[in-house]
Amino acid sequence: MTLIKILPYGWLLLLSTFACNAAAGVSGLLLVAQHNGNHYTLLVKDRTRTYFELPAGHSESGDKLNDEKTDLETSYETALRETVEETRGYLGRRLLTQASNAKKRIRYGEFEMFLTHIPMFDLSEISNIRVPHKNNWNPMREIIDYAWVNIQQLHNSKGAKVTNMQGQIIHVHSSLPAEIKIAQAQGWFK
Repeated sequence: MTLIKILPYGWLLLLSTFACNAAAGVSGLLLVAQHNGNHYTLLVKDRTRTYFELPAGHSESGDKLNDEKTDLETSYETALRETVEETRGYLGRRLLTQASNAKKRIRYGEFEMFLTHIPMFDLSEISNIRVPHKNNWNPMREIIDYAWVNIQQLHNSKGAKVTNMQGQIIHVHSSLPAEIKIAQAQGWFK
């Protein structure tokens, strides 16, 4: 009888853990910089994909200050961690938390993005960062390319092709133009 009481509770706990993870979905930062009066966003290209997208990823569980309690990251914490990893540490957590607001977010399907204003920089500053060949550094090896893209061009694009700041035509994630339109409608780029 005790086993029957514990088993359903255990399953309920397990299901609630999966539900929290599913609710968290994928989170990222919309990194916005100004240059010559225009707004640009930084996009990244994962080695396994054919398109550029915002730095983002899935929530992970972990412990806080080794308190031995396993918690799931908030979507904002996920967005910060993924951006630090995907920019090879160039955009550090301190800069990102000072430049963003956990309450300034947009949810699009299972994706949640947070507005972050950063200074414009030369992309070679990231791509020239060397990453050690050890397994614990693998998260910083996921991204193979970076691009600055004009936000107005993303807003106006009819498909998944845009021109980056260097004049190259690149493919972007198919939902990115719609996400940018929502952000623009909410006044994120004024």
